[in-house]
Parts: sequence; C-alpha cells; structure tokens
Amino acid sequence: MAVGFNWHKLLHAQLGEDAVKKNSHAFRHYVTDELRYRQDVPDLSRRHLLGHSNSSEENRRYGQRTPPLPLLKPFIDALPRVF
Repeated sequence: MAVGFNWHKLLHAQLGEDAVKKNSHAFRHYVTDELRYRQDVPDLSRRHLLGHSNSSEENRRYGQRTPPLPLLKPFIDALPRVF
C-alpha cells in the first residue's frame, strides 16, 4: 500500500490533476512506445528493460540472463524526461 500511495503522491506533485489519469502501467506503455521506435535501442535490450520474454529461439535457449543494469542504462537515459 505504501508504494502505491507514494507513487500517486509523487505523480500528483509532478503532474497535478493529470495524475488522476495515470497509473504505473501507463508509464510502462510510454517506455515501450518510446524505445520501440528508436533505431539505437535493440529489441532485445527493450525486452530486458520491460521484463518481456525473449522472442527468438536463440534468445530463449541461450540468453536467459538479463544483462547488468549498467549495460542497459544508456537506453534508460535515452527516454525523454516526463517529470
């Protein structure tokens, strides 16, 4: 409960009344859309960031581990700032 309360408190402080229309899943959609259409973000890196399964047979069979966060950080930094 505390995480949800603090999340909405932060959103309201940053977005005002627009925060009522947003939940954490809305930001997941935002990240998906932003990263999907960038040429410099590989599909596999986007999938790791979002916690999606690996789509190819090669990735499923040989790529079970998510890379360390420092390797994914440049893709996180590429996202436009919302607040």
